[in-house]
Formats: sequence, structure tokens, C-alpha cells
Amino acid sequence: MDYQRVQQARRDEDALAQLYRDHVKPVYHYLLSRTGDQQDAEDLTTQTFMAALENLHQFKKDASFAAWIMGIARHKLIDHLRRKTSTVNLDDTKLQDDNLSPEEHVVHLLQTHELADLMGMLAPERAEALQLKVYGGLSTREVADRMGKSEGAVNNLVYRAIKDLRRWMND
Repeated sequence: MDYQRVQQARRDEDALAQLYRDHVKPVYHYLLSRTGDQQDAEDLTTQTFMAALENLHQFKKDASFAAWIMGIARHKLIDHLRRKTSTVNLDDTKLQDDNLSPEEHVVHLLQTHELADLMGMLAPERAEALQLKVYGGLSTREVADRMGKSEGAVNNLVYRAIKDLRRWMND
């Protein structure tokens, strides 16, 4: 099904726009969770979709578009992190949901900041596996493909990441 959608997107701007709309939020949230910076996440999201657009002809027939686009996002992120030497600051992120009251927004920001601090304490592979699953919306198989690991290894990484986060949140 993804292959047909991609082929149609290569010919039809509306289909391309729909493919973008279907995947932009998970890509953005994954990149935001990894960079901690709204502007960087927006820039990397744009770079990801530009690279995808340029390479739609390389999309494989049996591939998942979600996994494919997250792979591109991951490579853009790695390139970005190699270039960037400063630390990230989550204080500038704007994750406000328009449905939240001001008080709920403050609580959400505090929880987001606390979670970001805790995520930063995780082993890098655990954090990445969890972020690809939660923010990226990928299946275990798709995360395994992106990380070059077995599904069992990914399940173990995610399990241990959640276990660590729970333990630290209870402390």
C-alpha cells in the first residue's frame, strides 16, 4: 500500500501533500525529542522531507514509508549532531496544546522538561529506541531495521528505558 501511495505522490501533488501531512508530526516530534530545540526540529523536519522528495524514486516496493522517512530523519539528526557542539536547551520549546488551560500548560512544560532531563540520562541506544517507537510511531520491526538490531534487542532496549524512567521518576 505504501509503495502505491509513493508512486502516486511522485505524479500527484495532492497525494504528495497527503503523504506529508500523514508523517510530518511523528517526524517532527521524534526530532524535537532528540534535539530539544524547536527550531532545530523544524529545520531537520524540512531537510528530511526535502531529502525524501528528492529520493522518492528509491523507495522500495516492500518498504514502510514511516520507517523509510524516519530513517532519513535519523540520518539528518546524526549529521546535525555531528556539526553541533553546543548543548540543547528544552526551555525554549513550545509544546502548547491549544486545548490546555494556562495552568495545564505550565504543568505540561514542567513534565516535559523533567522527562527530557530523564531521557538525557538514558543510555543513548535505549533513548533512541524509545523515541523512535513513541515519538516516531514506528513498529518494533521498523525500529529494529533503523537501528540495525533484532526485534528482541529493540524490545529489550525499550523495556529497560521505561524501567529506568519509572525508577527515576519514583526517586
